[in-house]
Amino acid sequence: MGTGQTAARFFCSLGFGTAWTAFGPHDALALAAGGLVLAAAVAFPVLRPARPDRPGDGPPGDDRLADERPAQASEAGAA
Repeated sequence: MGTGQTAARFFCSLGFGTAWTAFGPHDALALAAGGLVLAAAVAFPVLRPARPDRPGDGPPGDDRLADERPAQASEAGAA
């Protein structure tokens, strides 16, 4: 994993240096920023956690399914 990250950083550095030389600093930074936005837009739906199927399957404090939980016995017979 570390070797792959190191190789990716090396080749990205070469690409950025080439863009800096070919297009100038302003356009190279704009190109790099656009690449980051594109990478984030692609990564967000891929890395987003799936919705839990049952209450309690999600992370702590996740109340997305709070309305679907059955009433507790103390709540149902409290009247």
